[in-house]
Amino acid sequence: MRDSVTDVHSPEVLKGNQWHHAAVSFKEGDILKMYIEGKLESENKSTVTKELFDNDASLRIEQDFNGDATQFFAGVVDEADIFNRALTQVEPKWTWKITLERRLPSP
Repeated sequence: MRDSVTDVHSPEVLKGNQWHHAAVSFKEGDILKMYIEGKLESENKSTVTKELFDNDASLRIEQDFNGDATQFFAGVVDEADIFNRALTQVEPKWTWKITLERRLPSP
């Protein structure tokens, strides 16, 4: 997830051809946190404000907006959940476990 100043990404390279669970949580003016398979992988000081979502702009998933919107995620997003609050430290792990229980076999 990135706004004009803040970037958060996993330092790990994910294995291809299998399902992964990624979650990003933030609270206005706080820390952006990225979880992979329920484990905290990365965090960064955030300049994200509520105005990021309090407007008529489109929400883009699977796209790295680098100014000209030409970089896209080379995979499939199966589910996307958006919450109106920051997730607690344990909630990304819970959502990952729930996803594991109902997921399809790897492609």
